[in-house]
Amino acid sequence: MRAVRILSWGACALFLLAAQATAAHAGAVSGRLGAWDFINDDVRNRYRVAPAAMIAYTFMDKSLMSVEIASGLVYTSINYRTYRYNFYLVPTTVSYLVNITGERLPVIPYFGAGLGCYYKRDDNTTLRRSYSYTTYGYSFIAGFKLPLETGLFFYADLRYHLIQAHEPTEANLSGVSTALGAGYSFEW
Repeated sequence: MRAVRILSWGACALFLLAAQATAAHAGAVSGRLGAWDFINDDVRNRYRVAPAAMIAYTFMDKSLMSVEIASGLVYTSINYRTYRYNFYLVPTTVSYLVNITGERLPVIPYFGAGLGCYYKRDDNTTLRRSYSYTTYGYSFIAGFKLPLETGLFFYADLRYHLIQAHEPTEANLSGVSTALGAGYSFEW
Protein backbone atom coordinates (compact mmCIF):
# COMPACT_ATOMS: atom_id res chain seq x y z
CA MET A 1 0.00 0.00 0.00
CA ARG A 2 2.83 2.39 0.85
CA ALA A 3 4.47 1.75 -2.54
CA VAL A 4 1.22 2.66 -4.31
CA ARG A 5 1.08 5.95 -2.40
CA ILE A 6 4.69 6.80 -3.21
CA LEU A 7 4.22 5.96 -6.89
CA SER A 8 0.96 7.94 -7.07
CA TRP A 9 2.46 11.07 -5.52
CA GLY A 10 5.69 10.70 -7.53
CA ALA A 11 3.77 10.44 -10.81
CA CYS A 12 1.67 13.42 -9.80
CA ALA A 13 4.76 15.51 -8.98
CA LEU A 14 6.44 14.62 -12.30
CA PHE A 15 3.26 15.45 -14.20
CA LEU A 16 3.03 18.84 -12.48
CA LEU A 17 6.66 19.70 -13.20
CA ALA A 18 6.29 18.72 -16.86
CA ALA A 19 3.03 20.62 -17.18
CA GLN A 20 4.47 23.77 -15.60
CA ALA A 21 7.54 23.64 -17.85
CA THR A 22 5.37 23.52 -20.97
CA ALA A 23 2.61 25.82 -19.71
CA ALA A 24 1.04 28.21 -22.19
CA HIS A 25 1.31 30.99 -19.59
CA ALA A 26 -2.42 31.07 -19.02
CA GLY A 27 -4.19 30.33 -15.79
CA ALA A 28 -7.04 31.12 -13.46
CA VAL A 29 -7.70 31.57 -9.77
CA SER A 30 -11.08 30.69 -8.33
CA GLY A 31 -13.03 30.06 -5.17
CA ARG A 32 -16.11 27.99 -4.49
CA LEU A 33 -18.58 27.38 -1.70
CA GLY A 34 -20.63 24.26 -1.33
CA ALA A 35 -21.41 21.19 0.73
CA TRP A 36 -19.75 17.82 1.40
CA ASP A 37 -22.13 14.87 1.62
CA PHE A 38 -20.60 11.67 3.03
CA ILE A 39 -21.53 8.50 1.14
CA ASN A 40 -21.30 6.21 4.17
CA ASP A 41 -24.61 6.26 6.11
CA ASP A 42 -22.94 5.90 9.53
CA VAL A 43 -20.61 8.81 8.85
CA ARG A 44 -23.43 10.91 7.35
CA ASN A 45 -25.59 10.31 10.44
CA ARG A 46 -22.74 11.42 12.67
CA TYR A 47 -21.31 14.39 10.76
CA ARG A 48 -24.33 15.39 8.63
CA VAL A 49 -23.79 17.33 5.41
CA ALA A 50 -20.87 19.67 6.06
CA PRO A 51 -20.28 23.12 4.54
CA ALA A 52 -17.16 23.42 2.39
CA ALA A 53 -15.02 26.24 1.00
CA MET A 54 -12.27 25.77 -1.61
CA ILE A 55 -9.74 27.85 -3.52
CA ALA A 56 -8.10 26.72 -6.75
CA TYR A 57 -5.35 27.64 -9.17
CA THR A 58 -5.62 26.40 -12.75
CA PHE A 59 -2.61 26.31 -15.07
CA MET A 60 -1.82 24.89 -18.47
CA ASP A 61 -5.24 26.32 -19.29
CA LYS A 62 -5.74 25.43 -22.95
CA SER A 63 -9.02 25.38 -24.84
CA LEU A 64 -9.64 21.67 -24.22
CA MET A 65 -7.64 20.80 -21.09
CA SER A 66 -6.23 22.24 -17.89
CA VAL A 67 -4.62 21.23 -14.61
CA GLU A 68 -6.12 22.42 -11.33
CA ILE A 69 -4.63 22.51 -7.84
CA ALA A 70 -7.31 23.03 -5.17
CA SER A 71 -7.47 23.07 -1.40
CA GLY A 72 -10.00 24.09 1.18
CA LEU A 73 -11.83 23.26 4.37
CA VAL A 74 -14.82 21.09 5.25
CA TYR A 75 -16.03 21.78 8.79
CA THR A 76 -18.87 20.75 11.04
CA SER A 77 -19.48 20.82 14.77
CA ILE A 78 -21.79 18.23 16.34
CA ASN A 79 -22.99 16.72 19.59
CA TYR A 80 -22.56 12.94 19.60
CA ARG A 81 -23.28 10.71 22.61
CA THR A 82 -23.14 13.68 25.01
CA TYR A 83 -19.77 14.81 23.64
CA ARG A 84 -19.02 17.85 21.52
CA TYR A 85 -17.00 17.20 18.33
CA ASN A 86 -15.43 19.55 15.84
CA PHE A 87 -14.70 17.82 12.54
CA TYR A 88 -12.19 19.24 10.02
CA LEU A 89 -11.33 17.82 6.62
CA VAL A 90 -8.75 19.56 4.42
CA PRO A 91 -8.83 18.14 0.88
CA THR A 92 -5.93 19.09 -1.39
CA THR A 93 -6.30 17.80 -4.94
CA VAL A 94 -4.48 17.95 -8.25
CA SER A 95 -6.90 17.35 -11.12
CA TYR A 96 -6.76 17.09 -14.88
CA LEU A 97 -9.83 18.74 -16.44
CA VAL A 98 -11.11 18.32 -19.99
CA ASN A 99 -13.51 20.83 -21.58
CA ILE A 100 -15.94 18.81 -23.67
CA THR A 101 -16.72 21.50 -26.26
CA GLY A 102 -13.66 23.74 -26.10
CA GLU A 103 -14.55 27.44 -26.13
CA ARG A 104 -17.34 27.28 -28.74
CA LEU A 105 -20.40 27.40 -26.49
CA PRO A 106 -21.42 30.08 -23.97
CA VAL A 107 -21.57 27.38 -21.26
CA ILE A 108 -18.60 25.00 -21.23
CA PRO A 109 -19.16 21.52 -19.74
CA TYR A 110 -16.11 19.74 -18.34
CA PHE A 111 -15.07 16.53 -16.60
CA GLY A 112 -11.89 15.31 -15.00
CA ALA A 113 -10.08 13.23 -12.42
CA GLY A 114 -7.30 13.71 -9.95
CA LEU A 115 -5.26 12.63 -6.96
CA GLY A 116 -5.80 14.03 -3.50
CA CYS A 117 -4.23 14.33 -0.09
CA TYR A 118 -6.82 14.51 2.70
CA TYR A 119 -6.13 15.69 6.26
CA LYS A 120 -8.81 14.76 8.82
CA ARG A 121 -9.04 16.01 12.39
CA ASP A 122 -11.63 15.14 15.03
CA ASP A 123 -11.61 17.30 18.17
CA ASN A 124 -13.58 16.13 21.19
CA THR A 125 -13.93 19.45 23.01
CA THR A 126 -15.62 17.86 26.04
CA LEU A 127 -12.75 15.48 26.80
CA ARG A 128 -10.11 17.75 25.22
CA ARG A 129 -8.79 15.01 22.95
CA SER A 130 -7.98 15.05 19.26
CA TYR A 131 -7.44 12.46 16.58
CA SER A 132 -5.97 13.31 13.19
CA TYR A 133 -4.39 11.66 10.21
CA THR A 134 -3.50 12.25 6.57
CA THR A 135 -4.42 9.88 3.78
CA TYR A 136 -4.78 9.87 0.02
CA GLY A 137 -7.61 9.42 -2.44
CA TYR A 138 -8.98 10.11 -5.88
CA SER A 139 -11.50 12.58 -7.22
CA PHE A 140 -13.81 12.47 -10.21
CA ILE A 141 -15.28 15.73 -11.48
CA ALA A 142 -18.12 16.96 -13.70
CA GLY A 143 -19.40 20.50 -14.08
CA PHE A 144 -19.90 23.50 -16.29
CA LYS A 145 -18.28 26.91 -16.61
CA LEU A 146 -19.83 30.19 -17.76
CA PRO A 147 -17.06 32.55 -18.98
CA LEU A 148 -17.66 36.29 -19.32
CA GLU A 149 -15.89 38.76 -21.64
CA THR A 150 -13.90 40.37 -18.82
CA GLY A 151 -11.99 37.23 -17.82
CA LEU A 152 -14.37 36.48 -14.99
CA PHE A 153 -16.20 33.17 -14.96
CA PHE A 154 -18.77 31.35 -12.87
CA TYR A 155 -18.98 27.61 -12.49
CA ALA A 156 -20.82 24.78 -10.78
CA ASP A 157 -19.44 21.31 -10.26
CA LEU A 158 -19.90 17.97 -8.60
CA ARG A 159 -16.87 16.07 -7.28
CA TYR A 160 -16.83 12.51 -6.03
CA HIS A 161 -13.94 11.96 -3.59
CA LEU A 162 -12.90 8.35 -3.05
CA ILE A 163 -10.77 8.54 0.11
CA GLN A 164 -8.71 5.57 1.26
CA ALA A 165 -9.22 4.75 4.95
CA HIS A 166 -6.18 5.26 7.16
CA GLU A 167 -6.92 2.01 9.00
CA PRO A 168 -9.47 -0.76 8.29
CA THR A 169 -11.51 0.32 11.33
CA GLU A 170 -11.50 4.01 10.33
CA ALA A 171 -14.66 5.72 9.11
CA ASN A 172 -15.08 6.05 5.35
CA LEU A 173 -14.84 9.80 4.63
CA SER A 174 -15.51 9.44 0.91
CA GLY A 175 -18.13 11.87 -0.25
CA VAL A 176 -19.67 14.04 -2.91
CA SER A 177 -18.98 17.77 -2.91
CA THR A 178 -21.24 20.14 -4.77
CA ALA A 179 -20.20 23.74 -5.23
CA LEU A 180 -20.81 27.07 -6.95
CA GLY A 181 -17.84 29.30 -7.62
CA ALA A 182 -16.34 32.26 -9.39
CA GLY A 183 -12.90 32.98 -10.75
CA TYR A 184 -10.69 35.08 -12.95
CA SER A 185 -8.73 33.90 -16.02
CA PHE A 186 -5.46 35.60 -16.97
CA GLU A 187 -2.54 35.34 -19.37
CA TRP A 188 1.05 36.54 -19.04
